[in-house]
Amino acid sequence: MMKRIVTLCLGALALTMSACGSSDSATPRPPFPRPAGHVAVNFSADDRANKVYADGQLKWKGSLSVDPTTRVMTVESTWSGKLPGSTVGMSAWPLLYDDGPWTDGGHEPIGAVAGDHIWGVTTFVAPSAAGGAAKTFEYGLIDIAFAAAGATDGNWVWNGHPGNGTVVVPAGALTDGSADVTGPGHTFAKYGDIDVKIVLNKNTMDTTATWDASVVKFKGSITNWNEKTVTCAVTGLCEFVLSTVAGPAQHSGLAVSGDKPEWVWVLGVPVAPATTGKEYKDANGAIMTGVTAFYKRPTDATWQSATIAQVTAAGLSKGNTYITIP
Repeated sequence: MMKRIVTLCLGALALTMSACGSSDSATPRPPFPRPAGHVAVNFSADDRANKVYADGQLKWKGSLSVDPTTRVMTVESTWSGKLPGSTVGMSAWPLLYDDGPWTDGGHEPIGAVAGDHIWGVTTFVAPSAAGGAAKTFEYGLIDIAFAAAGATDGNWVWNGHPGNGTVVVPAGALTDGSADVTGPGHTFAKYGDIDVKIVLNKNTMDTTATWDASVVKFKGSITNWNEKTVTCAVTGLCEFVLSTVAGPAQHSGLAVSGDKPEWVWVLGVPVAPATTGKEYKDANGAIMTGVTAFYKRPTDATWQSATIAQVTAAGLSKGNTYITIP
């Protein structure tokens, strides 16, 4: 029987289980052995709409620590991202793969198909004894493609969810496969053709605090929360235009009708130990003073004004500013 295999990178990258390529072979891969007394916990992210991600670029981040050799997952409530005894950032968070199911020698959940642009990983959890406490894991998804060497985090791409994902392994759960758990996954929305422009006017900014606008950066859901430096005109207008930075290589694209892109401005030069500037926020969240927003469909001759709002509901996005694309 013909089966598709993936050759795994060795050496230093083994800590993160990074896949480095794939090929076809007539030699079946042995299944990964389920650790005795463990429940399988599955997670997947669907990139079929855009097909922009590659091996080694997505990680499952959360209150979890995964041994890269045994694939055993334990609760790590601080979200440190470090394996026990390690100083390597993000080493405890597992990479996502597109190399087929673990029962066929890959890393993905049972039933997964290698090369289909659905990225997944299966880990294994030892449930507490009957009558004990359930094991609960909270999580999200990060893009580490643009992370600097030694970085302790990637870009948060768990967008569009009301809060962190949660998966629970009940106490006393059977470990014969009948109680395996699949956590809520993520689907990357298809890119559209509507451009977005967000403008910060230095001349009309909030005056209740002091702001260093010598350096202006934009970050938002439409940049996967990756900071983008904005060049300001001599008039004081600082314009972020999505089409100037979006593209498959940046894992971002133009908007579609109904999108609600969120953002925050980041101002000034970082002051150690901070590694980024000061966010344009007050106690209520992102500030709207001096900020305007626009969108432009392919049929629009000019930019159309958009109403800026602030997320008020509890959750990960509370306090962010956003617009709704009509």
